[in-house]
Amino acid sequence: MRRERSGRSAASLALGAVVLALATQAAAQGTPSDAEHERGLRLLATQRPEAAEEALRIFQGIYARTHEPRALWRAALAESELRRWGSVEAHMREVLAQTSDPWVSAQRAGLESDLARVQRHFRALELVCNAPGARAFVNDQPVTRVPEGDTRVTVRAEGYQPQETTLTVRETDSAARLEVTLTASTGSSGGGMHQPPPPPRGNLGGTLGWVGVVGGGSLVVGGAVMMVLGELAAQRWNGDDCLRDSRDRETNCGSERSTAEALRPAGAAVLVAGGLLAAGGVLLWLLEPGRVTEARARPGLRCGPSLGVPGALCEGSF
Repeated sequence: MRRERSGRSAASLALGAVVLALATQAAAQGTPSDAEHERGLRLLATQRPEAAEEALRIFQGIYARTHEPRALWRAALAESELRRWGSVEAHMREVLAQTSDPWVSAQRAGLESDLARVQRHFRALELVCNAPGARAFVNDQPVTRVPEGDTRVTVRAEGYQPQETTLTVRETDSAARLEVTLTASTGSSGGGMHQPPPPPRGNLGGTLGWVGVVGGGSLVVGGAVMMVLGELAAQRWNGDDCLRDSRDRETNCGSERSTAEALRPAGAAVLVAGGLLAAGGVLLWLLEPGRVTEARARPGLRCGPSLGVPGALCEGSF
């Protein structure tokens, strides 16, 4: 009995299309698409699936050329003969949204009545899922109701892998019940919540460490060069050449003495400062938070500079 009533509902929609065509014939006369409209409506009146398919192609062609709301509405009527309720409702709503079209304005009461009959072919969706906050989607749009027939539904929840399934709704069903078990995404915990992403490794310590190593190394090299130059100046000061021409050492090589006295202590200071800077850079690099955590996560023996006392501190995990 329900199937017979549904058939009569679809037939009444087709009949309504014919009535609307007759009621608006005067307003539509002179339109190049009139003959095509009449042919499509005659096909719909036969209530045969193959005729409905042909009528749908006719009305879709008219709408593609003219964007007439009545062509889209009649395409929806053809879809109703084919029981494509989801498309029928979407297209009827699109037509009814055309508030400035004269044809829609004149026939709005009848159009809204046809839409109400179509909506009787939808059922409330009852989603049963293990994932908290799960929602159903059709064509990437969230839904709480689905039409009779077969519908591809995707169930999604935060922290779980989405699952697509076909939901079949019969005319005798009072509701559309869908039971789905989702699988937790990799790295997620129970409750369907995403694990927060690990904080990005801070690289300030590592950068400063490398700057300290490179800068300290440069100072060490510079200090060593200064000490060598100071030592060479001291050797020249102490050499026999500084006593030539019967003049004293200070007169002949006073500048060498000054150079040696300036470069040797300065070079030693620069050398020590460079060594300390390089050592500090190594320490910063070793103690970078991300590197320490990463190192502790790997088994083996690890050594690093000891804090507070001279030497190194080693630890191991196996």
